Amino acid sequence: MKRFPSPSFATATLALLLAVSASAADNPFVGNWALALPDGGAGWLGVTQEKNYLDASLLWGGGSVVPLDSAFMSDESFIFTRVRDVPRKDAAGKVIRTQRFTDAFVARREGDELKLTALRPRTDGTGVDKEEFTGKRIPPVPPTPDLAKVKFGEPIHLLNGKDLTGWRLTNPSAANGWSVSGGILANNPAQEEGKPHKNYGNLRTDREFEDFNLTLEVRVPKDGNSGVYLRGVYEIQVMDSFGKKTDSH
Repeated sequence: MKRFPSPSFATATLALLLAVSASAADNPFVGNWALALPDGGAGWLGVTQEKNYLDASLLWGGGSVVPLDSAFMSDESFIFTRVRDVPRKDAAGKVIRTQRFTDAFVARREGDELKLTALRPRTDGTGVDKEEFTGKRIPPVPPTPDLAKVKFGEPIHLLNGKDLTGWRLTNPSAANGWSVSGGILANNPAQEEGKPHKNYGNLRTDREFEDFNLTLEVRVPKDGNSGVYLRGVYEIQVMDSFGKKTDSH
């Protein structure tokens, strides 16, 4: 004989489901967050929720926004993880296998601010690096302006076509592979055989701008990979990607 729940039980169950749904919709971590990273750089965290599933994407210090491998709640904390592949090499430098490491991030909210902890395992297996950093909620983007009514100022030529006047490295201690020849800004991050790897720096304008319309042309060599950073954080990827599988970058 089938047994049916009593009306009071059904009512209680419905009330519980409604409460859970309301709680999910009111998740205080959903939204966009500006991050102040441990090294002083800028980052971005985006959290969405659909059908009670949490998803998150992360920009860490520059480059592309990439989806995270997991995102979930634990008590009042929001936890997200990303997996990175680290090649293991033999004495000759040949890759013998790839090991996967999982970085975990724990976020706690105080109003419109986040206090975050990054837990990143060391690739040599000797422990975990723990770093503290912060985040701040980004307010909603205002409505799209009517660009037909926008009045631009006089054009500013960022490159004089002769040299790097008006430009400097983002990291003064890095090597500079940039030069100007024939009106073209080019980068040649050459390495010297038998010597330690040389880290080359990115280039930025001396001047800083607010609203702008950037126009430029690029020349991409075979297998080339570069990019244009806007505001020092968001990268427009410039690479020889024709025919290759689209990824999150």
